[in-house]
Amino acid sequence: MTDRDLTLRVETAGKTLEFRTVDESPCRRACPAGIDVKRYVGQIASGNFEGALSTIRKHMPFPSACGRICIHPCQTECARGQCNEPIAIMALKRFVIDRETRKGVTAELPIIEGRTGKKVAIIGSGPAGLTAARDLCLHGHEITVFERNENPGGLLTHAIPELELPSATVSRDIARITELGVKIECNHEVHGEVGVRELLSDGFDAVLIATGSSGRWFGFDKLGWIPGGDLGGVFGAARFMSIYRTGIPENDPHPPGKIIVLGSGVQALGCARTAVRLGCSEVIWIIPLSKDQLQPDSRRVGQAIEEGVKILELTRPIEILGENGEVTGIRCVEVELTEPDHTGRRNVSANENTEKIIECDTVIDAMYFAPDENWGDLSTGPWGVVAANPDTLATSIPGVFAAGDVVSGAKSVVEAVALGHRAAAGIDSYLFDFEPEIGTLATPIEVYGWEIEDPAETPSRSYRPAIRNADERKTDWEEPEVGFTAWEAEHEARRCLLCGPCEECAVCVAGCRHKKGVLFDS
Repeated sequence: MTDRDLTLRVETAGKTLEFRTVDESPCRRACPAGIDVKRYVGQIASGNFEGALSTIRKHMPFPSACGRICIHPCQTECARGQCNEPIAIMALKRFVIDRETRKGVTAELPIIEGRTGKKVAIIGSGPAGLTAARDLCLHGHEITVFERNENPGGLLTHAIPELELPSATVSRDIARITELGVKIECNHEVHGEVGVRELLSDGFDAVLIATGSSGRWFGFDKLGWIPGGDLGGVFGAARFMSIYRTGIPENDPHPPGKIIVLGSGVQALGCARTAVRLGCSEVIWIIPLSKDQLQPDSRRVGQAIEEGVKILELTRPIEILGENGEVTGIRCVEVELTEPDHTGRRNVSANENTEKIIECDTVIDAMYFAPDENWGDLSTGPWGVVAANPDTLATSIPGVFAAGDVVSGAKSVVEAVALGHRAAAGIDSYLFDFEPEIGTLATPIEVYGWEIEDPAETPSRSYRPAIRNADERKTDWEEPEVGFTAWEAEHEARRCLLCGPCEECAVCVAGCRHKKGVLFDS
């Protein structure tokens, strides 16, 4: 062992204990937003629920959403999953925010120290825009958010089913941001590059474009990725959800009949489950892969099947059919998965002899997404996303930045939040002319506790949220899953192996019985 391998040498009780760096815990490393996962799980295990929520909010302004619809890469990478079930990290996050809501209290807001006199305009009030707004407001800037809809929230309140993400809980998260001093102007649309330049000329020192990517993609030739996509009765996923996410509106008393959903992501799943609750005669979800390859959580896919969604797997749509300008059906063909290539990816090949037509009244196109606003010279490529520096998210116009799905294409909420943080850091560096630090968004880890080597020493029974009966839940708009009780949350959190580093402060060395950091005892 060389001195370069050591991070700490401690003399205690006549012995020299030598430590070296321990890799960051995989759950924290996997989180795009840099949340201290191990810390808040440990806080829940010890009953410190308020502390856990405070830890989450340091990097996640929308714990209500992250606790319900996150793609939870932290849970996928959880080391506990190597021996049995991973920690139910997302459900634990939901528990602490729901507990605060039930108690009817709100934690104190962060303190803003001083004002900079700088003004920043943010276009779009989705997760990326409001995350950047919160960060910049905490840095002392004056923030105005422009939202074209009558309510803020972006995809959180307009494109995600009420059954998956209740509006009321999102509103609480947004209220915390506005209470900091962020101003949101709804029903105010900024049109393209011209509108951006007008904001700069109106006195804003910087502008952030964060309008998302929820529009339908119309193909490389602008004629649509599938023939018949312009027929009446064809909905984009965002448009369908904006109309039906909470039920059938009073001015549209008739459910849209037999529905076919295209696409293999979480948006398609949300549309399918919503369609069931509208009383549609049949809901068929066509996917060009197998069920086990779907992006959404397998638990939720299983819930959708229980509720009556029929999944037609390994099937590719090739044409939407219609008469008199209205949808009548869809032509599709079965596909087969090819052998994995050198990257491990598997493509699909169509079997032309399996072509068939499925009749339907409505088609929901949740296959591809693109920005539904043209940002002029800032937009690039056939997808229409805004080109931005990957480190600072600055665009080609000085003082103009872009973040979220409008840059990355359709991604998850937690990934949009991560880009919101990065954009705020980039705007700060621009306003005060300094080089931003490139690297992780997370601050140094400050996790108190101990390291456990043997999973057998920790509780083994796993807990998962209870699921309401399918016949009951498919008739209402309440959440299908029932959140943890405090007892369940604590016992699930205690399964955590606490892998990864501590602060290496050496206070615990003399009394620590695990000594996981000790490499050499002389």
